[in-house]
Amino acid sequence: MDTLTNTYNLQYTKNNCNEDIAFNVSIEGCTIGERIFSYQGLDDTKEAIKEELKLSVSSIDLRIYEELAWYVSVNQQVAEAKYPKYIDRIKSVKDENFAALLIKKLKTIGTIEPQVEKKSTKEDNDAIPAAIKKDIMMTRPISMLMAKSLNTEHRHIIFDYNHWIVDVYRNDRRDIIRKRLASCRTFTDLRHIIRKYA
Repeated sequence: MDTLTNTYNLQYTKNNCNEDIAFNVSIEGCTIGERIFSYQGLDDTKEAIKEELKLSVSSIDLRIYEELAWYVSVNQQVAEAKYPKYIDRIKSVKDENFAALLIKKLKTIGTIEPQVEKKSTKEDNDAIPAAIKKDIMMTRPISMLMAKSLNTEHRHIIFDYNHWIVDVYRNDRRDIIRKRLASCRTFTDLRHIIRKYA
């Protein structure tokens, strides 16, 4: 493959000029290049015929797939801060089918589902990841290992929550607090609840 022009190059000679050659280049069932070459005999004046198959997906877009595939292979979550960067890059992918494949791949490695059409807002960036929210709704302490991908401010809130939740069980208001936590969607919400019932 020629990575500069993003093409596969092949050559017909007199030895294989009567054979059909079919190219179908795909990734996870998503076709990124296909073509059938067929010649019946080769002109005596020519020694060979050169052909090329140009992929519908650019090498830059393939690089995004390689990055995401690497994260999946090592079972490592991408930091939430990196999601908007990937979404912006996927928006520029011209092949719609391949863009859909990249979104599918992105969903398999994180705790939130990216919305390509939706612009990132302050509340989106403040949203509590699903895995952490599940423990909060169950009023359980959060593993700091789970919180390692969070930014410094959000990690500090989780740290405060872990100390605070122990005291909640010594408090006769814990049923009220549990209801408040069930409606908690963002780190800002969580911080307000901690301060209110501290």
